[in-house]
Amino acid sequence: MARDARARVAVAVAAVAVAVAVARAATRARDDAPRARATTPTALDARFLAWADARARWASDDARARGIVVASVEDDDEGKGRGTRRARGAFGAVAGGGETGTRIARDAALERGATTADAGSDEWALAIELMRERAKGGVSAYAPFVESLYEHTPARAVETSKAARARLEGHAAAETLREYERDAEDGWRAARRTFETFPTIFSVREFTRAAFEEALAIVRANSFEARSEDGTRARALVPMAHLLLHDTGSEVPCVKIVDDVFVISVDEHEEGDELSCSHGDYSDAETFARFGVSAFYSAEKNARNKIKFAFPSEIYSVKSLDRCGSVENIAFTDAGATEELMCALRLASANETEWAAVSKSKASVRALRKKPLSEESEIAVYEALFATLTELLNSYPSSDNEDERLLQSRTLQSAPDEERAVTIRLREKRLALSSLNAVQYAGRQQLGGLLFDKHFADVLPSPVNVRQTKNAHDV
Repeated sequence: MARDARARVAVAVAAVAVAVAVARAATRARDDAPRARATTPTALDARFLAWADARARWASDDARARGIVVASVEDDDEGKGRGTRRARGAFGAVAGGGETGTRIARDAALERGATTADAGSDEWALAIELMRERAKGGVSAYAPFVESLYEHTPARAVETSKAARARLEGHAAAETLREYERDAEDGWRAARRTFETFPTIFSVREFTRAAFEEALAIVRANSFEARSEDGTRARALVPMAHLLLHDTGSEVPCVKIVDDVFVISVDEHEEGDELSCSHGDYSDAETFARFGVSAFYSAEKNARNKIKFAFPSEIYSVKSLDRCGSVENIAFTDAGATEELMCALRLASANETEWAAVSKSKASVRALRKKPLSEESEIAVYEALFATLTELLNSYPSSDNEDERLLQSRTLQSAPDEERAVTIRLREKRLALSSLNAVQYAGRQQLGGLLFDKHFADVLPSPVNVRQTKNAHDV
């Protein structure tokens, strides 16, 4: 492939949208943990606990036996103006962490059933199952649990405001929110097909789009993909676990399956602390889409935040880029381009001779994670990397400094989630800046200083020193 042809490939590959994917912090910061206090349990809480105690696998109905106190929640006054969190309601009966005394029988949880076997995604199926049980009212075998789900985690509590969405426009996080909206639309179409298949079970009057979207929002915020000892997974709405707070920095999965029983685990805590754990490996943007401000966003970096590099579909299919690894890992991180992204770019820029040589085996393709094809190809690869990152940074409607000043001004009061939206977009910019620095360093190491400067000295800025702080607003 001629030099200008390689350049065209680099430009075509670079001119694509980016999006934020999942991340999780390696360490946790509790210095700005959400403040909440328990109040007297409500009558609903009492009904739920009586129901759960009859189906659980703990030694007694004493709170210390199960390790969890259930109560309603009030945010401290200090938290007002920064986003009222959803009232979860699970507190530590004793100090500890890891597995609690709570064991939930498999049949006490809601999972997809026979009527939703063909309903598409597990979350869509669970939303339909939840709607069905709610429509039964008091005769449902899950009535107290369903009542608790709708009371403690109402869909309106996880909706993102127009003000927050406006703050995210022009950023990859906005596309993440739109992906969730499109998923809800697809889910409703799948739900309608299920309703049409079982007309005697699902009535038009009760099973509306609004009811489905409400149920889906509750499922997204409360269901867990639990792993069993043999590696199989099941997504379910699990009693008691639905009261636990999602922490973006947690390394502790809320639920696992042991001997066909759901076992609940929580983060380290003191007696009386609000309990948290990991609902799943969600990025800041996905956490925002699922939980709004009703989750705990760790002050540490969310280490699985990534900016995905989306290839044009024709290049992806023709060059079989999936052989480089998972599409989710073809991305930028704080540490620069992932090995999967480097492999995919090298494969995409290969000329006919190079393609014939490396496409013979999967091992040859995987070797491109660390090994360049040629000097000419590698220059095209770095052109694509630099073009993507610089175009992304130049496209943002605000700078990182402007975001910092906005957060420090404490003027974001029009909506509870507006401040969180600005924090998320600031983190995205910092990731892109850190990645650009890392890519520049890697390119100089790979190509050598003279060759690197010959091609890129005039088009790249000096490495940017991105300031990182431990302040809760500078994350």
